Amino acid sequence: MARDARDRQKLAEEGWRVLIIWECALRGRLRLSDAALTERLEEWICGAGHDAQIDTQGIRELTTTSTPYKE
Repeated sequence: MARDARDRQKLAEEGWRVLIIWECALRGRLRLSDAALTERLEEWICGAGHDAQIDTQGIRELTTTSTPYKE
């Protein structure tokens, strides 16, 4: 986790935004459909928002303590 935080900070300093796609959004019974995942990716790419994450619940802002949604 410390390495991830350090790498995110370095990317932010260089002007990059970060999108984390959790494995649970791609695999398993709660995974997002291809259409839903594509829509979330497009939403983030076209937006001017902050760092974000995609999990089984969709897209939301990425925080320093972010973890995937667990049902």
